[in-house]
This record gives sequence, structure tokens and C-alpha cells, in this order.
Amino acid sequence: MDGKSVSDSVMTGQDSVILPMPGYYQMVTSVVPIQLHILRKIPEDFNYFYQFTTYCHWNWVDAFLVLFLAVFWTATRATLTYYIFKPFVDKLNLMDEERTTKATENLFKSTWYTLSWIYTTSILFSGKYSMFQDPASVFTDWSNGMEVPLDIYILFVYQCGFYVHSIYASIYVDVIRSDFCLIIAHHVLTIMLLAFSFVVRYHKLGVLVIFCHDICDVLLEIAKIFIQTKDRNGKFHVFNEIMANIFFGFFIVVWILCRLYWYPLKVLYAAGRFFFPVAPFVTTFNVMLWLLLMMNIYWFWLMLGIVVRLLTGNMGDGLKDTREENGVEHGQEILQALLRLVSGGTNKCEEDIREQDGAVITQQREEKKKKKSIVSRGEGRSCAALVVRSGEIN
Repeated sequence: MDGKSVSDSVMTGQDSVILPMPGYYQMVTSVVPIQLHILRKIPEDFNYFYQFTTYCHWNWVDAFLVLFLAVFWTATRATLTYYIFKPFVDKLNLMDEERTTKATENLFKSTWYTLSWIYTTSILFSGKYSMFQDPASVFTDWSNGMEVPLDIYILFVYQCGFYVHSIYASIYVDVIRSDFCLIIAHHVLTIMLLAFSFVVRYHKLGVLVIFCHDICDVLLEIAKIFIQTKDRNGKFHVFNEIMANIFFGFFIVVWILCRLYWYPLKVLYAAGRFFFPVAPFVTTFNVMLWLLLMMNIYWFWLMLGIVVRLLTGNMGDGLKDTREENGVEHGQEILQALLRLVSGGTNKCEEDIREQDGAVITQQREEKKKKKSIVSRGEGRSCAALVVRSGEIN
């Protein structure tokens, strides 16, 4: 059976019935063997450059629009931050400048992701496309160099521009966190996925990927806004803490649904199973999609650490972004907290908290003795210097 007849038979089967979503086992056992089979059949004289020039379609206008929008998002963020977000946050009188910077960052990102997700959802459920209801149909009308619909073209161009801006912002604007390298890798991979799915005309899969990911960012950034603004005007606001926990709970649920359920069982299953026998770069595309899934699993591990800390009472100052901590220490703390949950329960946690409080009190007493000793020896340090030094130690 030649490539055309196989393609026709696959298209006929996909048009006739909407296949049910598979389970994880079915997805893995059907996608992985197919992709390995394709890899084994790649000829030794395979010309990647020839394939690229044959199946990848773009022009300099597309590239210019992406770069223009990257500059546009950078300028828009700076303008909104200077004239709207920063003055608003300054009125809240937050604890320090770092919280102010984070809050303005979260306000911009929550605004952008909300508008972007609304636009993506309007495309996906407009009635023109069926890739969400029937992911197996994403390749049915594919052809080399086919025209990308205008609504999807707009989505891809401004998304690529935003993630080019995000690389710049992560380096020069945003607060640096412990997963900085992974964030940069994520932005680069996202640009590659968006650009690749556009130029090879796998844009329907690209829309599904964007839909499954942007909604999580909306909820996360809103939760962060409540976290950064819970201590303002010299007071702790319980309402912000409650809202942060609520949005974080929604964020966890939506992350599991969209990034760990719909994404692998709709996007990965369709991309790895229902492509044409002659579909170009299908293995390259699948590798990038699976790398994105690995990142999603890693970040879910970090989220699990936050949940465990909250349940074990080891996050006394409330919900916060643990990515600012050392990654290895964070992982060890998660494992220790899980063991406490299994072995000791609440009583064990209370004992640990009392031990930690006792250690802090002992340390404070020792510091006071050191201060008295320094003053008595007349080393000439001012009270202000001693307070600063004490703050550094504690």
C-alpha cells in the first residue's frame, strides 16, 4: 500500500468516527513503538536540509512580525508597569522592593495570559475546528504548504513574539529564581514548537498545546498577586492568604487536567499516532512535545512540595514561591515531609515545629549574648550596626 492510499484510508476512518480518549497505558504503548519504528526506518542518507527546504514554509514577513511583536510586548510591559502597575502597587506599600517588582511582573503576565487564553479558546470552540473534540482529525486535511487560517496565524505570531520577549525579560527584568535555566529552556522549546508547528503546518496541534498550557499560567499569576500583596500597609491581610490558597488549589486541579491529562492523551496521542505515513518531521515534533511533558511533570513535583509543606505545617509564613530556594534542598525537604506524613502524622509535625521554635529561641539568646560581649569589650560598633549584623545572621 503506497503512502497516498494509506493516507486516504486513515482520513476516511478519522472522518467517520470520533475516537474516545485513550488511557495512559494505551497512549504510551501505541505511540512509542510507532515512533521507534519510524526512527529505525530513517535511511542513512537522509537529507535533513532537503526535508526542511521542502516542507517548511515561512517568509521574512513572518519573522519580522515576530520580532516586531517581541519589541511591542517589551514596550507594552514597560509602559503598563510605569504608568499603571507600579503606581498601583506603590499605593499598597508592600514590605520591600522585591515584592513590588514581583507584583508588577505578575500583574502583566496575568493580564497577558488571560487575554491570550480567551482568544485561543474562542478559536478552539468557534465551530470551525474540531481538534479538541476529535484530536485524531488534526492531520486529516494536512497538505504540504497549506494556508494557515488568519485567526490561527495571528495566534502563532503574537505567541512567538511574546516568548521571544520572555527570554529577554527572564534575563533582564524578572526576579531570578532557582529554576532560571529551566525557564529559559522552556521559552526556547516553546518558540521552537510554535515555529515548527507553524512552518510545517501542524498548526492545529499547536493550538491544542497553547490551550492546554495558558490557562494554568492565568491561575498561577493571579495566585502570585495575592501572595505578594498579602503584607501591605504594615498589616497582614487574611483575605489575600485565603484567595491565594483558593487560586493555587484551582491551579493544581487545572494543571492536572490540562497539562497531565488532556495534553498527553489528546496532543501526544494524536501527534504520535494519527499522522500521515508521509508526514514530515513527525519524530522531531514528537520529541519536543515529550520534552514539554517532562517539564510539566517536574514543575508538578515542585507544586507537590508546596502542598506537602502546607499540609505538614512547614510553611508557617503561608503560601510562597519555593522556586527561590535551592532545588536540591527543596527536593530533600519534600521527601522528608512526605515521610513525616506517612510515619508521624500531625503529632510528629507538631513536635518538629516545637523543636524548630526552640532552636530559633536558643539562637536568638546566643546572639544577644554575643551583642553584650561585643559592647562590653568596647569594639566601637554602633547599635545600628549590631542590629544589621543580627538581621544578617537570623
